[in-house]
Amino acid sequence: MAAPLFTISGLREAAMLYASRDDPIKVIVTDVELRQAPALLELLTKASRLPRGWDLVRDHKLRQLARLANEIVVIVDVLVPMLRENALHHDAARLLLQYGWSLPHIARHVDGPEGPFHAVAVTAGNFLRHHVDHMINGTRDRDWLVANVERVRDKVADLNTMVVFIPELGLDDGPDGGEDDPEFGGDDGSDDGEDGPESGSPQGDNEEADDA
Repeated sequence: MAAPLFTISGLREAAMLYASRDDPIKVIVTDVELRQAPALLELLTKASRLPRGWDLVRDHKLRQLARLANEIVVIVDVLVPMLRENALHHDAARLLLQYGWSLPHIARHVDGPEGPFHAVAVTAGNFLRHHVDHMINGTRDRDWLVANVERVRDKVADLNTMVVFIPELGLDDGPDGGEDDPEFGGDDGSDDGEDGPESGSPQGDNEEADDA
């Protein structure tokens, strides 16, 4: 007999299902708040082991969300405090630039280049890269950079609290999409044709990054 199928919306429903079912079932996650994706993935991974043996459908998309949420933790808890202390911290800028490319690159593997989550990730990624551009090129003074670091934090915090709807199979369904090197511009819609991050040149400043 085929295992019963359950759809899960968010971490709360997953936890309640885990508490009430200890038999093999098939599970589909329809949506999750991004910041809760790592905990949801851990819970369902635990449930996939025996004796429960749950079968998680579309787990690679949830893994991409968990990966992205973990990158945001590094931005907020590590890079932002470092840049508060030293607005021109070279290593922090280098890693922030990498995340500015990887956020939309990963998001594309969740809901595609036209998806709403990808669109928000593109905006956040552009904002991070523009901040680093100003650091590299000296086009903003230290006071502006320190103030804009708080805007960087707010941008990724907004992304982290977004409820992401996971589309059905058929959209970029490779087993581990998005694991390639995030330090390139790629073809994820996050760039308007400007030079890639290796150039260190501005990505065509937008007004949001300058005036936010």
